[in-house]
Amino acid sequence: MKPFRPYFLGLAGTGLVLCLLWQATSLLGVHRLDAVSLPLLVGLFVVQAFNVVQLLPFGPVVRESPTAGWRLALEGAPKWVKWLVPITGGYALCAFFLALPHAVGGALTDPHWIGLVLSSVFMPFYGAALAYTWAASTRDDAGGTWVCANGHQLDEPALHCPRCKADVHASLKQPGA
Repeated sequence: MKPFRPYFLGLAGTGLVLCLLWQATSLLGVHRLDAVSLPLLVGLFVVQAFNVVQLLPFGPVVRESPTAGWRLALEGAPKWVKWLVPITGGYALCAFFLALPHAVGGALTDPHWIGLVLSSVFMPFYGAALAYTWAASTRDDAGGTWVCANGHQLDEPALHCPRCKADVHASLKQPGA
């Protein structure tokens, strides 16, 4: 899976940028990007399938503590990338609730709101895929290992060290060190 990460990073980044452009053009009343909805939907399934596979080692950690587990999975990503997950998710909720009054019989009929809602629904998935793939790539490229605060190395990510119960984090070796 590691050799394919750059392609999935590119696909996730492209999808996120297309969603943002679609969002902006829909707000301006230009509906030329509505045709990207089907490719974005297909790309979303491809990117998310890869994302789920790479996040499998974090399953036990997320079940133990969802918030701390997802934060652990994001270790290694730049701070601005870590904010993609909550910002795109919050924005999607806002767009959804703003569009509710424009739904007729449970369906949106106005192209303005269709573009806004669909692009905002796709954004959190592409943002999360970009963030988690970026974090995994950074950890692998920097020779990251999982260690506890007392220096015990772990084979898999965990919230607490099984030996001393200290917090676990990714130790990233600096280039040239």
